[in-house]
Amino acid sequence: MNRFLFLLFTILPTLGFSQGTQPELYMDICRFQRISDGQPYVQMYYSISSSSLSYRKDESGRFGFKVDMTILIQKITDGDTTEVVSENYNLLPSGELWLNDTTVESLSLERSPMNIHEWKLEPGTYLLRLQAVDSHSETPAKAMAINEFTVKYLPKSEFAFSDIKWVNGVMPLDSTSNKRGPGRDDFIPMVTNSTFVNEKIMTFYQEFYNSDNLFDEEAFYVQRVIYQGENRLWGTERETPFVLNTNRVNVIKPEIDITNLGSGTYYLQIELLNGKNRKVKIFRKKFYIYNPKADAQLGEPIAASNAALNIFSDYEEKELDYYIRTLTYRSTEQEKDFAKALEDYDQKVNYLYGFFQKRIKDSQYSIQDLWQGHLNALKYVNQHFKSSLREGWTTDRGRVFLRYGIPNQINQFPSDNYRLPYEIWVYDRLGKQASVRFVFYEPNSATNEYPLLHSDKYDERNNPRWEQQLDSRVSSPGGVDFEGQ
Repeated sequence: MNRFLFLLFTILPTLGFSQGTQPELYMDICRFQRISDGQPYVQMYYSISSSSLSYRKDESGRFGFKVDMTILIQKITDGDTTEVVSENYNLLPSGELWLNDTTVESLSLERSPMNIHEWKLEPGTYLLRLQAVDSHSETPAKAMAINEFTVKYLPKSEFAFSDIKWVNGVMPLDSTSNKRGPGRDDFIPMVTNSTFVNEKIMTFYQEFYNSDNLFDEEAFYVQRVIYQGENRLWGTERETPFVLNTNRVNVIKPEIDITNLGSGTYYLQIELLNGKNRKVKIFRKKFYIYNPKADAQLGEPIAASNAALNIFSDYEEKELDYYIRTLTYRSTEQEKDFAKALEDYDQKVNYLYGFFQKRIKDSQYSIQDLWQGHLNALKYVNQHFKSSLREGWTTDRGRVFLRYGIPNQINQFPSDNYRLPYEIWVYDRLGKQASVRFVFYEPNSATNEYPLLHSDKYDERNNPRWEQQLDSRVSSPGGVDFEGQ
């Protein structure tokens, strides 16, 4: 935040309490190979936290959710995109996901809706967008997960690792099955954006391809190592990987004790060794841990002895909960996961302190400065962007303002005989993008909602027909085309 924006935030005046309605969406992608011909394919797993959804009673008296899911996969070639997958369907509860009442706070992640999709894709670079909308919410908001990935063709002479699939459990094998053990599709994926929250064990599944072409000698071994930065924290002795079948697929599916690892960012490294104990191939996967019990064992929390704790310890716990939610748009995925796992008052105080401490990039600002700037920005959006349905910070304009800061230019266009009211916000630069626009419009003058109609920001909603849809004679909230959010 430059000095001008910081001062503008601090001269703005503090706020109220509400909760957003955006589903808590998690997505993971794993790339595998078909050994017979080297054909690549992609599995996409997603889950949605049950406690983030709205439940309604059906005709049988049970309470259930309804989530509108949209999947879009585009192939990227020389800067252009070609649509290769487009799916839309309603995600509905089944089995124990139906409730007899609307109490969902106690539902565990295992009881949250999850789905698996699989596609055979040609080699190339792809962009996958997954969107979830809570259809039962009175103020529905879209949750979007985006992943860019590359698919490669695997020659039979080339060794390769598959992606790592985090595992939450194993489906029981049929008694008539001839399988030596469960395969990739028998493992229930753990979909939490690679974040382990208060977990004791890490379990994962990975395949090796064409390992018989890698070495001259017959033997090869595997080591599993956990790093934090460049520090090696844990590792196994070399071991022979499990061979699932005879078509040159070697599989490992170990369990790793992570009980004593404190909250932070880690790397799981899979090392392939030859008979001379030399590392020949290495695969790395980033993951995150939130484990306050281990943090307590490792020492006092980072903020415990710092006087800046007083900034946050003057608030009541319900206020801390509210403020933590308002930081969602500025949070990393692991920070969002950590925030949802906070269990008590002290953890929440320390979380807020750590959040702003990590963002001190200029010594002229203190944690107090950044916190006050956030409070002032929050009050500003709640005053200026409040709709008849919700608080200003949960609207699209509030979200963009809190995430990207004050726009360099705002052009407002009131209603006329041909177009609905709309605004265009322009940012001179956001990251690597220059001259970024956000177009908000008001399809219903009674709400002051101003949803986002279009943006050319890379990971925001893109609507090539936004100008035509501003025509009041054809425009409607449900008639907006989008390519992403």
